[in-house]
Amino acid sequence: MTRTSCQKRSVAHAKKIENNRFSAEIDEHGCQLTHLVNKQGNFDYIWNNDIWPKHAPILFPAIGRSNDDAI
Repeated sequence: MTRTSCQKRSVAHAKKIENNRFSAEIDEHGCQLTHLVNKQGNFDYIWNNDIWPKHAPILFPAIGRSNDDAI
C-alpha cells in the first residue's frame, strides 16, 4: 500500500483537533475519524478518494479467527 500526499476533503459537520505533529478531523455524523494527517510528512492515514468516499476506520476491527479463539 502506498501512501500519497494528503488530499483534503472536508466534511460538512466536522470538528478538527490538532497538536504540533498531527491533525485529526472527526465527522459529527457517526463520530467517524475522517482524517488523521501527519503534518511533517503531509499524508493522511485515513483512506480518502472518490472511488469510495465513505469512512469506517473501526467498523471491522477483527477479521477471521484469533489465536486460540480468544476474542
